[in-house]
Order: sequence, then C-alpha cells, then structure tokens
Amino acid sequence: MHKFIIFLLILLNLSAQAQQFESIIGTDNYVNSHILVVTNRLADSNTRMINPVFRNIVDTTSPLKFYDVRFEEGNFIAKETTLTDYFRNSPAQLKDWLLFVHGDGKTFIRATARGLDIQNYYKVNVIVFAWPSRLPGNSMTKHFKASLRNAEKSTGDLLVLIDSLKDLRYENTKYFKNAHLSAMYHSLGNKILKLSADSINSKFSHDYIFDNQILNAAAVNQQGNNVWIEKINIQKRLFNNSNVFDLNLNGLRIISPLKYLLGERLFKPLSDSLLYFNFTETIGTRLPPGKSHTYYLGMPEKFPGVKRYYHEIFHGLMPDTTDASYIKRRKYGFGYDVLK
Repeated sequence: MHKFIIFLLILLNLSAQAQQFESIIGTDNYVNSHILVVTNRLADSNTRMINPVFRNIVDTTSPLKFYDVRFEEGNFIAKETTLTDYFRNSPAQLKDWLLFVHGDGKTFIRATARGLDIQNYYKVNVIVFAWPSRLPGNSMTKHFKASLRNAEKSTGDLLVLIDSLKDLRYENTKYFKNAHLSAMYHSLGNKILKLSADSINSKFSHDYIFDNQILNAAAVNQQGNNVWIEKINIQKRLFNNSNVFDLNLNGLRIISPLKYLLGERLFKPLSDSLLYFNFTETIGTRLPPGKSHTYYLGMPEKFPGVKRYYHEIFHGLMPDTTDASYIKRRKYGFGYDVLK
C-alpha cells in the first residue's frame, strides 16, 4: 500500500511537470534575467524559429553549445555566446559562480527556469548544464531508462565543461581571489558525475577547480559511494545533502532497479571526503513530492536555517557547524542536521 501511494504521488508530480516551465520563486523575481546555459542537446534543424529547439537527444557530433538566455515578457530568448564572453559581461552585482547540473525530467526551457530561480534567489551567477532528461509521451520506466542512457552519453561533455571552467579560473586568478566557483549536481545529475569519476581523476588529478562541489538529493545508489567519490579531488569541499523521506527518490525504487540512494538513506562504509548534511528532521515528507526533493528552493522561505546553509555552500563557503542555531551534529546517523 505504501509503494502504491508513492507511485500515485509520482504520477501527480510528473503531470505537474507537463507544463512548458515553472518558476518556484516566480518570474517577477527574475531581477537578473540573463543566464548562461551550456547544452549537449541536439538542436532541431527543421525549425525556422530564431531560437533553437532542442530535442531529448545527445548531440554526439557537435561540440558543447553556449547560450546567453534572457527571460523577457514570458519568453526565453537564446543567443549563442562563449564562456569567456559571457563571463566578461556578467552582472557586476553577482560575484560568485555556480555550475548547476540538473536532474531528471527537464527540457531545455525548464532547466533554464530552474537555473534562473537559483540565480535570483541566492544572488549567484549560475551556469546551467542542460542535458537531455525528458522523454515526453512515454511511460515512466521508458522515460527513466532514456535519461540513464543520456546521462552516460553526457560524461564526456561534463569533462569538457569542467576543463573550460578550469581555464576560466586559471586565466582570471585576480578575479577569483575574491570570488568563488562551485558546482551542484541535483538528483540524476549525480549519475553523470559518478560515471565521470575515473575520467575526472585521470584528467585533472588534484587540480583546484571548485571551492565546493555539492551532491544534492543524489539519485545514485549509496552502496559503493566511498569508492567513486574518493576519485574526485578537484574541490576544497564535497557535500552530500540527503532526506530519508524524499518521496521522489523513494519512488525511484518502484520504477527502476535502483536500491537505497545516496540522497536518502546512508549506510557504512562512507566516504572520508564527503561532508554529510541531512534534511530529514527539517524537510521530511512534503507534498507535492517535489518539496521533499528540491528543498533548496521553496522550503528556504519557511526555514531560515535551510536558506542560510544553501546560500553559504552555493557561494563557495563552509557552513559554521558550531552554530547550533541552524546546524547540529546528528545524534543518530552521520554528519549534521540542517535545522529550521
């Protein structure tokens, strides 16, 4: 009965995603309406529209495409650019940078909207890696299998993007003396990171690229995380954010072969490289299911401790684990609880 209820909730959540896009913070709050979107999606060459229309297919022949996307009067307008050009013309009031690798169920536009939500809510420059993760008109199982295949096909493109960000940091050392560069992998976006671990280790070794790397609500098996995570050493700090009652992750075990996931239940052995932060006490079970999964947006409005935590890690900082007003060491379990 419990599994059946979760299954119904997933259906409701997916039907809510059928709209073209959604903004959790509201598009009226898009003060900084430009965002850099990097994609490995195949552009539809049959369209005559000015803006490219991207398909749910990995482009295996063309290099990564960089777009300066602007939200204007309810529309997203994309203009091709380069990482260097966008960096030079980025908003002066936004100092720090965050790479956002989204999870499952995102079109190009939905991924862009989520990036704009983060950028405007947390006042940080966001770079969206928009990979193909939405297969409309198919069963949940077929859709998820397609996303898993696309995650595997996207590993090489993630490496290229990380290499570009490394060059950006090394070529602008004066700027990054007073600014931070971090990365967040949300949900199934962690699958791309996991599959890239060996290549990241061999290509970059211990190169300092990111201040923080964040595994948020990771939709990858928790078993064996201590092995592949130890291969990723291109950051100062590595965070894992989890919620035992994440309904989206709980439901994945119904429609997929996945077992207990890194973004929900944790078991030893754990990685010595990961800082574990738990949201079960604060977030727990929420409806609609997305609130228990995408708790870096929406929920922080209610819980200042959650907002402070995410603001710090998105800006490349280390949370103050001695401040009991928003963080406490877990009495049972691993790491820390993020409080209300």
